Amino acid sequence: MKRIEISDGNVQLALLMDEVEQGETVVLTRAGLPVGRVIPFDLRIDEPAPPDPSQTLEKLERLGKELAARGVHMTDEEIRAARDDFSP
Repeated sequence: MKRIEISDGNVQLALLMDEVEQGETVVLTRAGLPVGRVIPFDLRIDEPAPPDPSQTLEKLERLGKELAARGVHMTDEEIRAARDDFSP
């Protein structure tokens, strides 16, 4: 595990990221004391698993029934527009 002073890190950020990409963990220090850690990103841990399509479909069908029971009716086009407006 590599340690680097924060004041030195600004100049060396690209080099530090190269090391992190290779699996190195870098501890950031200020006045010799650890204040942070830069670790490699691990898709297996850091990314949530994709939703199960069958569960998603069930939830959408349930939502459609609930909306219909309340008198709310949306066309496919309106649903897609709402989805697109909601997407980050």
